[in-house]
Amino acid sequence: NIFSEAREVKYDEDRFKWKSTVFIQKVKLAPEPNIIIGCTTTKQGQFKRNAEEFLARVNDKDTFLERFSSALKQVKRVLKEEPCLFRDFQVLLDTSGQVYHLDFDRCFSSRDPAIKRRERKSRVNLCLRTIDGVEQKVKQIFGLSIHSKSGSSKR
Repeated sequence: NIFSEAREVKYDEDRFKWKSTVFIQKVKLAPEPNIIIGCTTTKQGQFKRNAEEFLARVNDKDTFLERFSSALKQVKRVLKEEPCLFRDFQVLLDTSGQVYHLDFDRCFSSRDPAIKRRERKSRVNLCLRTIDGVEQKVKQIFGLSIHSKSGSSKR
């Protein structure tokens, strides 16, 4: 068995069987500090519990918000174009506002092979609203007007 986030996950032997081609990917350590943003209730709860402490470590709030808002627009566009990404959607956020995508293999997983199109669209929309809520929470913690449409937010 593989353990993930303090819960037991069933090991999928077929997923890790030897193939004729082996891909090796160079990896980097995640930047510190960081926080995970996701659409599951577990990841949402973790973000809400840790957001203030994480955001207190941001040195340049204006640069952070500019990068973060731009990255979230891209994330939402990608989710709309690749709806399979909503399953266990998660990105890592660093204190510069940079977003790092995690776990793309969920698009190739055999789990949930035939989610009905309408249900998938509903779940993607729920995930998109969650991402909007994360952005609002960040602005709230920074003391900015949530309803500001331009880059000039009230402080």
